[in-house]
Amino acid sequence: MNRLLYFLFRYQTGLLFTVFLFIGFALFAFGADYHRAWYFNRVGKATFALHSFRENVLRPGKYARENRALIEENAELKAMKFREIRILVPSNDPRAVVKDVDTSKYLSFHPAKVIYSTLNRRDNVILIDRGSNDGIEKHMVVMDAKGVVGLVSKTMDNTALVATVLNERVQLNGRIESTSEKGVVQWNYSLGSDMALLTEIPHKSNVSKGDAVSTYGPIGKSNVPGGIPVGTISAIRAAPSGNYLEAELKLKGNLEQLSYVYCIEVKESAYLEWIEEYGDQ
Repeated sequence: MNRLLYFLFRYQTGLLFTVFLFIGFALFAFGADYHRAWYFNRVGKATFALHSFRENVLRPGKYARENRALIEENAELKAMKFREIRILVPSNDPRAVVKDVDTSKYLSFHPAKVIYSTLNRRDNVILIDRGSNDGIEKHMVVMDAKGVVGLVSKTMDNTALVATVLNERVQLNGRIESTSEKGVVQWNYSLGSDMALLTEIPHKSNVSKGDAVSTYGPIGKSNVPGGIPVGTISAIRAAPSGNYLEAELKLKGNLEQLSYVYCIEVKESAYLEWIEEYGDQ
């Protein structure tokens, strides 16, 4: 104990300088949107370089290539699975909601590996090893093998930043599959890392515990296909405003153990062709 106190007393100036340096850097990095973007841009480049070194040098190239091939094959299977659920084309016409459509014409799945993630902040993000050079664009929806993960918020050349559903700035249109009623999926810090809220549910809704909730089409600038699993309703209550109901959702996606994800590209030109061909049916 005496040695510890002696050490702290002897090097107190250097230790205080180091502590204040880290505090200052944290305030600089997260104090404003511009500084946050600068920080993640630099961290993204450094993390991608380290990740590439580990994958290409420290690990056998054969296994890395085989793993990537399996992920890409899984992306193709995921596109085939989407043929069995509902999707929403970018149109306000209710007829745009269709079923049993070959969505491989309308959706492309870009597999990516998660190389950095946060869970304990109000604006949680993940960093993936695919960027604008790989066809990743801002506002793309991202999912894992079980459900929705978030939306691409920023792209670099070889990496992209994804704002997850565990981010208070992210909102998604949600649909209760048993009743077809709509709401808004959002999150707040008090819910933890495996829960979210479905808000603005009509008071007359017949929603019940155990009902599944999936995405329901575009929101804002994000062209989100409908039918991506979001979660399962675990509790229902009146909203604080009193005008709606709100439900707690047990999220489908496992954001605590993310390894690989899929960025979904919506081929709008193909959607528009589909509307012209089948819009009157």
